[in-house]
Amino acid sequence: MSPDIMGLFWRCADCPETPPTLNAEDLAGFTAAEVEAFRKAGLLEPGETAGYVTCRECADDHVAKVEHISAPGGKSRFFAVCPHNGRFEVPRDRLFQWYVSFDPVLAAVMAALGATGDLQTVAPGRVWKMGRSTLGGRSRPLWAVRGMAWPDAAIVARDVPKGKSPVVFVFGRLPTDGLLDVPPDSIIELRGVVSLQSGVLAVATDAVDGQISGVASEPQPKKAKKRSSRAANIDAIKKLLHEHIKAARDHYYTSLQKEQGGGFLPRPTQQELADRLGVHVSSVNRAIKDTSDRELPILWRAANDLEQIKQYRR
Repeated sequence: MSPDIMGLFWRCADCPETPPTLNAEDLAGFTAAEVEAFRKAGLLEPGETAGYVTCRECADDHVAKVEHISAPGGKSRFFAVCPHNGRFEVPRDRLFQWYVSFDPVLAAVMAALGATGDLQTVAPGRVWKMGRSTLGGRSRPLWAVRGMAWPDAAIVARDVPKGKSPVVFVFGRLPTDGLLDVPPDSIIELRGVVSLQSGVLAVATDAVDGQISGVASEPQPKKAKKRSSRAANIDAIKKLLHEHIKAARDHYYTSLQKEQGGGFLPRPTQQELADRLGVHVSSVNRAIKDTSDRELPILWRAANDLEQIKQYRR
């Protein structure tokens, strides 16, 4: 099993969307076998049909609204309009969307550790209670959290118990020191102990117990890596898009109250983003098309999708 498909899952886990949504284009880079294994493990759940698609008829990379037409015989066909090249048909499979599900990972961890009790959602998509398990020679409560590097992490952390007893599994980046009031060895990054093998989620229980017991080998210090200019551009563009989506959402609801009809705040063009960042537009274009970061293309599409803008919660 290629690690890339799980790499997509872990990136979604660190994407501030609940639940993270994938479309056909997000999964297009993986083989049918990889996607099927992903679905078999329960990591994908059917989502709503997309109402917008990225236009492939021109080079503007704009988003077009999809129209559903019932053809003779009851067959459904889908169309969108490109401002440059007119109406074009959209294959049905381009409209499929899936929600990323985190519960199967937590259920696999509970089963592997012999946890007692049921999986309970404390805060949807952010905090879970996972029963109890004997680790490091004592019975401990198990918890899981997501988004501990997001701006509201301190608020979410309040739902997690304090002290030396709890073991906390983390989706995404680990929290900053002291954010979770438990010993550092009791905070476990799920990415390091869970893998996907032929459609089955496997858990490295020895690594978990070893870390809790304090007998895990000391990690080698990592050498600092110099961040590339593209990586810096990607982070900067994501920040600007988050700001735009929030502003567009607020603009929509404000105009809805004042004018009885929500207004749409257009997404900034690549040139406008380049001007704000002080870089050439080609740098912005390469950053958006860089396949190493899955969140940026999602934000780029969402910034021009009124339905996703209205649902923005960050």
